[in-house]
This record gives sequence, C-alpha cells and structure tokens, in this order.
Amino acid sequence: MTFRKFLLATTILAAIPLAASPALAASKKASAKPVKTEVQLLREQIAALSARLNAVEAQGATVSQKADVAAAKANKAVTVNDKGAFVIPGTDTTIKLGGYAKLDLIHDFGSKPSTPSNADSFNFTALPIDSAGGANNRKNQTRLHARQSRINVATTTPSSYGLVSTLIEFDFMSGTPTGNGLLSNSYEPRLRHAYGTIGGWLAGQTNTLFQDMAIVPETLDANGPTGWTNVRQAQVRYMHDFKNGHTLAASVENPESDFTTSAGLTNTNSINQVPDMAAAYKYQSTWGHVGLRGVLRNVAVKVPSSLGGASDDVWGYGLALSGRFVPATYFTNGPFHAKDSVFGLFQGGEGMGRYLSDAVNLGTALNLVTGDLRTQATWGGYVGGQHFWTDTVRSSLVYGHTTIRPHTFLPGVTTTKELDSVHVNLIWSPVPSVDVGSEYIYGHREVNSGQDGYGHRMQASAVYRF
Repeated sequence: MTFRKFLLATTILAAIPLAASPALAASKKASAKPVKTEVQLLREQIAALSARLNAVEAQGATVSQKADVAAAKANKAVTVNDKGAFVIPGTDTTIKLGGYAKLDLIHDFGSKPSTPSNADSFNFTALPIDSAGGANNRKNQTRLHARQSRINVATTTPSSYGLVSTLIEFDFMSGTPTGNGLLSNSYEPRLRHAYGTIGGWLAGQTNTLFQDMAIVPETLDANGPTGWTNVRQAQVRYMHDFKNGHTLAASVENPESDFTTSAGLTNTNSINQVPDMAAAYKYQSTWGHVGLRGVLRNVAVKVPSSLGGASDDVWGYGLALSGRFVPATYFTNGPFHAKDSVFGLFQGGEGMGRYLSDAVNLGTALNLVTGDLRTQATWGGYVGGQHFWTDTVRSSLVYGHTTIRPHTFLPGVTTTKELDSVHVNLIWSPVPSVDVGSEYIYGHREVNSGQDGYGHRMQASAVYRF
C-alpha cells in the first residue's frame, strides 16, 4: 500500500466516529442557518490533501526520471566491460591508463643478430653468415632487458556520429639508447600508436591496413615470425561494416621509398611522391575469419649528379590472403579448447619491400651504373596454431618463411635471399594480469651468394599488465 492510500484511509476512519457522535447531531439540530457539516469539511480537507499528495508524487517521479537520464548518460560514456576506466569530471569522456611491464631473459646458443638493438628482438635479416667470423659469431651470450614494456592512454566520448575513441601508446624498443649496459640501461620512448576514430573513420598512426591484426601470433619475441607484416605509420582510413560478417576498408598511408643499390647502400636519396594506398576485405563468422588485402606504392629515387645522377621511379604492389579457424566450432567433442585456433598468412608481390617486414629495402634495386630502378619479387608468410592446455596454460607454434629474388647486380654476400623461422612457447597466466613463459626461437638466413647462417635462442619472459 502506498503512503498516499494509507493516509487517506486513516483520515476517513478518523472521520466516521465524529460524524456519528451525539454532540455533532445536537449541534446540527440547534443550528438555525444552513452550515456545512463537519463531515463535509472533512471531505473537502481529504480532497485537498489528496491533490497535494498527487503533486508530491508527480514531483518525485520527475526527479527520478532526471536521475535515470543522468545515469543513462554516464553509462553511455563508459565503455562496457572496461575495468579501470573512469569519466573525467564535468565531461562525457572516459579515460583509461593501460600497458604492461615486461622482463625478457635471452640466451643465444648460436650466432646472435649483429647489433644489441637487433638482439633484443630476433631480427632474422641480421643473422651473420657462418663464414663471417668475428664478434657476431660468438656463441652462448645472455642478456636481460625491459624495453618492450608499454604505456598507453585510451579515451572514449559519445557523440551524435557515434563513439569517438583515441589511443596513444609508447614502448622503449627504439634503437637509440640514452644509457649503456654498464650503468643505466636507458632507452628513449618510441611512439607506437596515436590515432582517433569516429564512425567508420580512423586518422593518425597505427598498424597499416595491409596487416591482418587478428592473426598476429602470441610470441614472447617482440619481432615475431619472418614472413609477416609489421608496419605502423600515419594514415587516413575508412571501414564499412555490412552487418552480415562482411567488412570493406580502404586507406591512404605515409609513403617511404626503400631500395638497395648495386654498391650495397640502402634507402639513400629516396623521394616520396605519392601516398601508399591499401584496401582490405574481411569475412567474420563463428568459425573464424578470412581476409584479402592489397597495397599499391610508388618508389622513387633521385641521386645527385656527383654520384651518377640516377633518377627513376617504379610502382610496386603486394597482395595477401590470411585467415583464422577455431576448431571447437565444428569438433565439439574433440580434444580442442574453445580458444584453440589455427591461422595462416601468404603474401607476395613486386616491389612491396617494407610491407614484408624482413624484405625492407629489398623490394626494389637501383643499378648505379645504368641508373635503372627495378622491382624485385618477394613473398612470404607463416602458419601456426595456439592450443590451451587449460584455461590458464597455453602454447603457440609458428613457422615463417620469406623469399627474395634479388637482381644479380646486388652484392652477393650481404643481400638476403631466404629466411626461415620457428617459434614455440609455453605461457602460464597465474592471474589474468600476469603472464610467465618461455620460448624457443630458430632462425635461418641465406644470402645471394648461397652462404647461410643459423641462430638458436631461448627466451623467458614475465609480463605484468595494468
């Protein structure tokens, strides 16, 4: 029973004895003038009280509705399931600080990559050939570092055009040290991402559209397998979601001409005339996804007359097919965990260069004698899978390959021709925000002359997310 009904009932019950009392009846007979009885007065008072209660209830409903609207507005600004996010006071913007601290313990059994900055992640193109000798072929070397640690800030703001999101992220994998291993082990921050999105639009720096981020394997090694794409750059992108699993996207991205000269020099006197252009199609379903991607780029060079005066440009392209499959969607009674997956990527082209990560500067070749700039065929990819032994223990196995077809006028000893890689790991998450694991990495490099080199590495890592 509401308070209003309770009060009305109580008032009426109190009025009944008054109306029936002898004193009231005698007073009525004694009165010579037509007057309102006490019962009539009580009825008027009850009616007035009822009107006041109705007004109070209406006012209460209005306050409640305003509170509901404010709560809904606040909830709209907070990203669902985004723990740790909070609304900036006085705004509709939600902000979250994230990232992780990571320690890597690395031991190279064979020849390590040629420089410390390359050694902290396994750079397969920097593997020395076995016949080179020297310091780079010294075996059994150990290093610890925390350079892959990351810090990011993400925001979301509701708008009439959809959610406005931003992300800025840094790590410390820059090749420029500000200290040394004897004392501070300091490294400069490196910008990874700085972009905003609204509706289907994205503007800023992030991974190229040519890269399928949904199949990036989980490796402790920051470099990942050979044969993949790992380019981050400024771009303007638009993606359209057809709402039936199909998406289509296109982008205009920062150009950067890369090539190798007949003298063995890389990326010297390059010019950038036209933005790179990329497009991607993706079909997503419960069983996984499949994607097709392409990139078109112009590579140009203008050498000073004192060095021969070569001036030329060529168009290069790359095409990629990628996908991921979740076995548990079809083999419900098999040995597969719901999170298990197999994945693969194959890509190739003429002059795609840096869009195949280990073919940087090898997509085109400049003959300093003739002045001709020529594209080179490159292709590569990787296949792998991830298996969850339990909800907290998982393993990944990935094989990668890269092939480059360099022109004969390029130096034979230093120009990479083929690369192979293997990553296999075991990772345990004792709590959701912590990963501890170990990984074996194998690398093989063959150069244009037919000589080759190998690398074997064990890496242990601890990751603490926040």
